[in-house]
Amino acid sequence: MAKRIRLACGIALGCATVCGAQSEAADKATFQKICGTCHASSMVSDFKTEAEWTATVDQMVSIGAKGSSEEFDRVLRYLAGNFTRVNVNTGTAAQIAPVLGVSEAVAQTVVDYRMHNGSFATLDDLKKVPGLPASELDSRKARIAFR
Repeated sequence: MAKRIRLACGIALGCATVCGAQSEAADKATFQKICGTCHASSMVSDFKTEAEWTATVDQMVSIGAKGSSEEFDRVLRYLAGNFTRVNVNTGTAAQIAPVLGVSEAVAQTVVDYRMHNGSFATLDDLKKVPGLPASELDSRKARIAFR
């Protein structure tokens, strides 16, 4: 019985990884399709906040970008996961999760830690939060703000 449960959990985790990768690939393809119609998608090279990206996408729609609500949601999800900067001292779990590349539950751990221990001053302070992968934080440090 325990062996069957471990096998089922392993399959579920594997599926979550594959499904997540497929979703990320679909988001990127949609981003390239929608944004690449008017300009090179490589034009996006700086980091913005979630609100700034939403305003940018809204502006693009107002000047003629075409797509469905679902497609624009995919574009925003791709931008959130790849080109968004977040202040870990003020961000919500939903804002922190895509930037740090973690689940919303792990991002909530960041918020809870911050509430109990005070603001983060450095990346090393953030690395003290249980469950955060240090290598992911190192690779995403340009997207993490402390002020």
